[in-house]
Amino acid sequence: MRVVVVFFLAYISAYAFSHSIADMQKACDINNSGVDCLFASIYLRDGNETSKPDLKKSIYYLHKACKLNVPVACYNLGNFYAKVLHDNTTALKLYDKACKRDFKNACYNYHILNGDI
Repeated sequence: MRVVVVFFLAYISAYAFSHSIADMQKACDINNSGVDCLFASIYLRDGNETSKPDLKKSIYYLHKACKLNVPVACYNLGNFYAKVLHDNTTALKLYDKACKRDFKNACYNYHILNGDI
């Protein structure tokens, strides 16, 4: 699992370095690229040297990535709903969607939040 996480983080860094936020947003909005939506969300959440974080836009792109069936986006969105908005009903739906796409952390969070574990 650690190897996958490290690879994913390295991929995000390389991808974000080679693409501007405008490119990612365009690919998301015009081409319905779920991966670009996810990366735009991460970029907007964290900000950079020239732009401040924009949580509202970040959540918008995270929603879009989840709708485009990117399981890690649904998982992250589930975390946001569970931990920030305290909306467990929506969080469960998002975890379930990610779990059905074999994102194991989402399955675990689903069962914890649902009281199964």
